[in-house]
Amino acid sequence: MKRVSEAPDGASNVVRRLARSRVAAVGLAAAILVGVGGTLAMSATPATGTNWGIVDRNVRQNGDAYLRTGPTFFTSAGVGVAPPLGEGSLGLRTGSADDETAFGNQRAFFDDLVSGLTSLGFSVFTTAQNNRRDPRNMPSIVIEIDPNLSGAPDLNAASMVYTPRNGEADRWTSFDATDSTQGRVWGLTGAAGSAAGCSFGGSLCTWDRIQEVLEDGDGNPARIRSIQIAKLRGHAFSGAVDALRVRGNVYDFEPLGVDVNVG
Repeated sequence: MKRVSEAPDGASNVVRRLARSRVAAVGLAAAILVGVGGTLAMSATPATGTNWGIVDRNVRQNGDAYLRTGPTFFTSAGVGVAPPLGEGSLGLRTGSADDETAFGNQRAFFDDLVSGLTSLGFSVFTTAQNNRRDPRNMPSIVIEIDPNLSGAPDLNAASMVYTPRNGEADRWTSFDATDSTQGRVWGLTGAAGSAAGCSFGGSLCTWDRIQEVLEDGDGNPARIRSIQIAKLRGHAFSGAVDALRVRGNVYDFEPLGVDVNVG
């Protein structure tokens, strides 16, 4: 299977040369296959995930996000731990309660319908140190939207925020953000949250409820502006995210870029 990665914004010249070499090598292999077999099957080929990077306007203080290898190690009991896809992941780090970081795509999902998010989730690696700080000291999926609420027609911007309860320490845990049996793990920011009774800073909602609130039948459905992985303010955190699932696609965070496995 071909894996083509795009070097992240701000990568060093060395990383960029490595990325170009990787692409060139894959291209040469493809050319050889075409020459031998006449055609090259592409249906199982993951596409390059472009336009992914740090969302600077949503970074606070010393929050950091970075494409990395691992975490890959053996536990004291000899159990192997590795990312769910490939060899890398998206690292997230905040050093204090005031730090915040965000990594996402501000183009690929623009103007898509929120109701089209029939599947959504990710895998998270966390630690015992993170878990001891708070029961929900975890990364979030943040979806910036135009809510188009009939009760607040002049409100053009809000964020839907999913923050699960802590995963298992020193393991990768997969989360389905559309599973309402998790309880109240979704919130809307700002005036949208207040208008919908589903406030990120107050009474949270289930996935089913937040969809019901946004699809209010006024003929003007809620639309996506961006999708991000964030570690929001509140507690120090060091961990990682991989295998972001959006609709039928799975986004694989690797050291040299983001691969998308098209469903």
